[in-house]
Amino acid sequence: MFVPCIQHLSSEKQCKQWLPDIYSYKIIGCYCQTELGHGSDVQSLETTATYDETTQQFIINSPTVSSTKWWVGELGIWCTHAAVFAQLIIKGKKYGVYTFFVPIRDQQNYNPLPGIQVGDIGPKVGVSVKDNGFVRFNNVRIPRENMLMRYQKVSKEGVFTQVGNPKIGYAVMVQTRLAISTFFPRTLSIALTVAIRYSLLRKQFKDSKGEERTILDYQTQQEKLFVPLAEIYAILISAYRIQDIFLNLMQRVQKNDFSTLNETHIVVSGAKATWTESVLHFLEIIRLACGGHGFSQYSGLPGMVQEWKPMVTLEGDNTILHMQVARFLLKQAEKAMKGLPLGFSVQYMKIISEIQGTKLENVNTINEISNLQVLQKIIVASAIFHIQSAANKMLTFISSGKGSREAWDKHTGIELVEASKAHFLVFTVMNFEERIQQETQENVKNVLTKLCSLFAVTKILSKPIQLIENEYITGHHLSLLQQIKDQMLSEIRNDALALVEAFGYQDMQLRSAIGSQNGEIYKNLFNWAKNYNSINQQPVIDGYEWIQKLKNLHASL
Repeated sequence: MFVPCIQHLSSEKQCKQWLPDIYSYKIIGCYCQTELGHGSDVQSLETTATYDETTQQFIINSPTVSSTKWWVGELGIWCTHAAVFAQLIIKGKKYGVYTFFVPIRDQQNYNPLPGIQVGDIGPKVGVSVKDNGFVRFNNVRIPRENMLMRYQKVSKEGVFTQVGNPKIGYAVMVQTRLAISTFFPRTLSIALTVAIRYSLLRKQFKDSKGEERTILDYQTQQEKLFVPLAEIYAILISAYRIQDIFLNLMQRVQKNDFSTLNETHIVVSGAKATWTESVLHFLEIIRLACGGHGFSQYSGLPGMVQEWKPMVTLEGDNTILHMQVARFLLKQAEKAMKGLPLGFSVQYMKIISEIQGTKLENVNTINEISNLQVLQKIIVASAIFHIQSAANKMLTFISSGKGSREAWDKHTGIELVEASKAHFLVFTVMNFEERIQQETQENVKNVLTKLCSLFAVTKILSKPIQLIENEYITGHHLSLLQQIKDQMLSEIRNDALALVEAFGYQDMQLRSAIGSQNGEIYKNLFNWAKNYNSINQQPVIDGYEWIQKLKNLHASL
């Protein structure tokens, strides 16, 4: 995040001054925002940058323990400079949080500079090799020119001026969340490659002919693996769409057009919140689907689960992100009710005033309800009902005398999060269906249609409450949807291997004894344990003589 921060928030002069050294690694930087006391609530950060007009310097200070910068990547050991987010104070007045280019270590001997207390934050649940550090500032002085000044400036006389959109800082965070949302979920495709290969080779229990059955032929195993298989294809297809949205934003920003900044931020936030949760959920299911061998580190699966856990929290707590999406949705719903123009991601809300009291009509058979347009229609209805439910609950509490803040924080949070999830499901399914329509190869189109159907049906069945409460669908419809799910699991079975082999992973990327290309899962496990386990490198373990003494002592008693 450090490099995009400097690129997007620094003036042209600052970029020319700093970027060459950054690109040549003479400067190793970090993005220094999160504090012990505040993370998602950026505006409440406590680190201060007080302007001293007499010296034309900013004084960076950590006034409290909770203002200590924490979790900062590359800070504990490596970085020489930091993009520090701090409260700007001029002549006693706070102007909000802005970014400052602060030297941390001597570039020659790496000693912390005067006034800098820096170190590593300690053990973590995952990504143990990541250098996460802390830093405290004790009245550290930096030149006035070290404030990143593309969109705001402080003159020598201490006059603050703003140019452009003050939320441009979101663009940097959006870029990081974009990477988390669109690249890192590929971990799920790696896990699926391992598990589906393994499930095709692993056999357990005999069929009616007395032959051992491949575990991928069991319906329960198919559900454990094919549902996340449909999920990862849905994610990857929407990821390409989101990348296009972000590139469009950056092109606009270069022309000082910030019109799509907020909605792009919302789309990427929704993706990060939704996909990191689902990937973590499915990684554990996939590990469990591989039984005892999935518990072995040699399978590669436990490490994937462990290393993915931080993604749910870093760069924005998912609940906070869902709430940001929900706030946007309520505003758009209000516009939709008034017939005003809507954002590019919520065009489906145009029917919001028409859908109340309607039912899913003329859909009574599997063939009718399995149509992707019908499934999309159901998902759109569910999203609108969720949004309306959250909005109505908010209004109920506000009209009863609760403040809007209290109604939001204490009474409607759960429904707001569900509204966000339902909305992003619409976004994902629409992108999936659009991609299918673009496909020219009929066999590929058929397989993608099956995956999209499984994805959509599974999501509808998992949370049908708003559809049932609003009497949009019936129990008969749910029964039909379950039949479609069963059918899709069976039909995807023949394409499962091809669908994971299409990812093109090599053994060095999988790092799995049970998922390697040679198919020798048992030989691999045995050889890895025999050759790579240090315990097995000597016939008798150190300390055996003490065990022998205990045995002799017991015998003498």
